[in-house]
Amino acid sequence: VTSMPCESLVTSARRTWHARIVASRKGRIALGLCVITMLLGIGAAVALLLIFVVLAEHRVTLHRVNLTHPLAVCNDGSPGAYFYHEGGEGAPWMVHLEGGHWCWDQDSCRDRFQKWPALMSSTPWGESFDVEGIYAARDGPFHDAHVAYVAYCSSDGHLGNRAASEETFGWHFRGQAIVEDTLRDLVRRGLGAPGKSNKLLFGGCSAGSRGAMATLDFVREFLRGEGVDIEVRGLLDSPLWIDMDPFSQQVDPLREQTHAVLQLTNASGRVSEDCRSTYPGEEWKCLFGEYRLRFLHTPHLMSFNQYDKWQISWNLGHQIPPQLWSPDEIAYVEAWRNRVLAFVSTSPVPVGSFYFSTACHVHCISEWWAAEHGYEVPAPTSGPFKSDRVALLEATSAWWEGWPPPSGRLVDDCSGLDCGCIEQPQEPQEPQASA
Repeated sequence: VTSMPCESLVTSARRTWHARIVASRKGRIALGLCVITMLLGIGAAVALLLIFVVLAEHRVTLHRVNLTHPLAVCNDGSPGAYFYHEGGEGAPWMVHLEGGHWCWDQDSCRDRFQKWPALMSSTPWGESFDVEGIYAARDGPFHDAHVAYVAYCSSDGHLGNRAASEETFGWHFRGQAIVEDTLRDLVRRGLGAPGKSNKLLFGGCSAGSRGAMATLDFVREFLRGEGVDIEVRGLLDSPLWIDMDPFSQQVDPLREQTHAVLQLTNASGRVSEDCRSTYPGEEWKCLFGEYRLRFLHTPHLMSFNQYDKWQISWNLGHQIPPQLWSPDEIAYVEAWRNRVLAFVSTSPVPVGSFYFSTACHVHCISEWWAAEHGYEVPAPTSGPFKSDRVALLEATSAWWEGWPPPSGRLVDDCSGLDCGCIEQPQEPQEPQASA
């Protein structure tokens, strides 16, 4: 990592696999030096502020565990892996599926491997890295939890079940096997054992949250087949894809990608029967948040930001800052936000679940410092909260400990981009694979 050119290092640190860089101590030092070098023209104070943000957050170190099942492989056939921290006695178990979009045809897979090889192969990965956010809580119910971070190298939303062939352009799509073998290994490490916590929080960010969404209702039954019967809940961070035509004509619509991924990767094993019967001939909808979420039976917390940075950038076809958007782009974004707001405000929330939604222009907040501060919603008049605004970590902790929101949702309905959110340095980004 430390031998990478500065521009490449900083660019890579903004991708979903930023954890390979900013989560290693050498990587953070190298990144800090690069930031100083690149920002001297702006001023040393700004550079030092950014370095403080990178270095100061509370982190927990995870260590690599290579999977051994013959089907649990990355796109290129290298072994899948997860990164693990052994928690304290009685601490809950947390499984997090890493994000990083996916590929859906020959061109997008080739482009993905050229730009982000660490999302298709485990060969570039290190032996450890650090996590933060909910997975490194300083106190509360998730403090010193057993954490398993399932690294993403299958390009299928952790959903595929297909061997490499000419029809897959030579790529394996084994996301299902990687997740299942991770769970098997956690059982061997004590998941569900006497004297251990009998509660599992299973989730993910972005593509990982879509994979967790489609997998969640299968987890408890799978574990029962491994001899373990425990309580399972979900933490789905940014799974809500909205079925709306993109503003740009130069990108592949998300609905078309999802339909293609279902076929290319053989993800039908994660299509629930109630969803399949509701959408006969349109099973792709059962991998698409706007349609699938209502069919979930396992209690879960769904977090989605009303100005989701990744989805808006994809649909606009660029990543330029909001202050440079055209009037037509602003109108499109507000119409898109209204679709999100309608879903999180009015869709029936499954029993035992709730929806958390900021009005922030951000993507995925559970796995970095934004889970603790800066990206918040108004707190309800009753509840175990310390102030009039609540962040995701505090809300998730209260829900985990039995507090139910009266409405089944905590939603900020203020007006305007980033209303109610403090301005922060840019968060890690999910790759924008070429259309």
